[in-house]
Amino acid sequence: MTHGFDDQGSQYDEGGALKQWWSNRTRTEFMNRTKCFVEEFGNITDKETNMTLNGKNTVGENIADNGGLRLSFEAFKNLLEVEYRNVDTRLKGMENVTGKQLFFLSTGMTWCSLSRPEYLKVLIQYDTHSPGRYRVNVPMSNMKAFSETFNCPANSTMNRTHRCSLW
Repeated sequence: MTHGFDDQGSQYDEGGALKQWWSNRTRTEFMNRTKCFVEEFGNITDKETNMTLNGKNTVGENIADNGGLRLSFEAFKNLLEVEYRNVDTRLKGMENVTGKQLFFLSTGMTWCSLSRPEYLKVLIQYDTHSPGRYRVNVPMSNMKAFSETFNCPANSTMNRTHRCSLW
């Protein structure tokens, strides 16, 4: 859903026709906010490959990952509040893990993978998607809700003082 409002999708109207439908002010604000994501991902050096991610090449997907995580978490919170109010949502054997923590854990598991370094190098160099670990950790570190849910220490990797946000 968020791809409709990223660097590529925002150039098409509701019928799929190439059309500038944003005002110049909106486009300028969008470009200013996307710079944060370009710099954020462009400053990551993958330890396994010793390669720096290409924040410019992956910006559309990074925006979509960040926006999608925020939207899905808001929907999940709404579900907990409306449908599961006063219901124990903890899993048997994981009683110390809250529903909100389970949301983030299950989201992280989506991108869990084991890749050979050679494949990672190709991904980093050519793919418009960041490697899975960055599709998890960076968007989550951009969410105050994540750091609050897990009580992350202030100024830690997952509770940064500077966060990128588009919407």
